Amino acid sequence: MQQSLQPFQEQRQQAWRVFFAPTILVEGSFRELLIRCGKSNCHCQNEPAHPVSRLSHWEHGKLKNKVVRVADKQRIKSLSDNYKNHKRSLSQLLKVNKKEHQLLKKVIKLKSVPYE
Repeated sequence: MQQSLQPFQEQRQQAWRVFFAPTILVEGSFRELLIRCGKSNCHCQNEPAHPVSRLSHWEHGKLKNKVVRVADKQRIKSLSDNYKNHKRSLSQLLKVNKKEHQLLKKVIKLKSVPYE
């Protein structure tokens, strides 16, 4: 039985390592887009051509976007990737807990004896 739980413990430890690592996060998804500037005589009127970096996150049920300065682009992308890794690890923990819960319910079922 303990051998059945061993993979869950290893997966849980791997996910927890992300949370205890000394990393800094910025909440949101980093995106690089091409936009139109709105000037009537600009070459971007036919198709978007101006690169812009944005950080998107949900706040009070609304999607908020912030433009990322060129000087901060690499740092914000890295911090956003850290946030993404934390969210992925949290999801992994939830999956592990669900699988472990199902296994432990089966253990209870196997150990139970009917009352007559």
